[in-house]
Amino acid sequence: DDGHPVRVAPDTTLWMALGAPHFEDPDERHGHARIHLLQHDGQGWQYLGPAMPDGFSPGSREWSGLAVLAADGVNLTLYFTATGRRGEPLLSFEQRLFSASATLDGSDGTFRFVDWRDLAEIVQPDPAHYMPSDAGTGAIGTIKAFRDPAYFRDPLNQKRYLFFAGSAATGDAAFNGVVGAAVAGADEGEPWNILPPLFDASGLCNELERPHVIMKDDLYYLFWSTQSHVFAPGFTDFPTGLYGMVSSSLQGGWRPLNGSGLVF
Repeated sequence: DDGHPVRVAPDTTLWMALGAPHFEDPDERHGHARIHLLQHDGQGWQYLGPAMPDGFSPGSREWSGLAVLAADGVNLTLYFTATGRRGEPLLSFEQRLFSASATLDGSDGTFRFVDWRDLAEIVQPDPAHYMPSDAGTGAIGTIKAFRDPAYFRDPLNQKRYLFFAGSAATGDAAFNGVVGAAVAGADEGEPWNILPPLFDASGLCNELERPHVIMKDDLYYLFWSTQSHVFAPGFTDFPTGLYGMVSSSLQGGWRPLNGSGLVF
């Protein structure tokens, strides 16, 4: 439910998190990450392994997304980033946005998602607004983005949104991070339509990662995370952290929180 842990029993929650084997160079994790499942209950934490079965994801690895448990408490939709292509001989940085469905099973006291199905690429970049995700060099801090889908249902009109990290297609700035968006109607079967970026940090920052929106008191709060080393020269005193904007409309009028946008 919009990025929070999923409560599947009175004292039990399920969590999804990226994980990778240990490497001497921690940056190697980006080439091996998968979405893993963890269970927390009165006995503590239990590691349940990869959320999706081997060979199901179309990427050579999985990057971040967001899971939504249906009101029936059984059916799940996972929005996630498939990075690279399964079986590719050399790791690429192509990023594609997919959704998949699964069913919650807790018959043995340990909860898992089974019967993975309905794998679909749901949004493709509009070249008028978004640079191809494999256009960067692949070096850490220069990778271009089309990743991190986060689901949001607008309580005012019930439209569904996906927010994602992207890179601007326009201009010649090397640091060109944007918060992208796609919209669909209220009914789950309606297709997604990509929108222009909500927020453009070209010339300032290369990566606006894990963007997501919450609504409080009729205001939309847009948050994202970033790191100090992906800011453009001249802006390297900006710290690693969570940043945010606020607006009365998803279509514009965004104002930086705390004056600078830095939340913590």
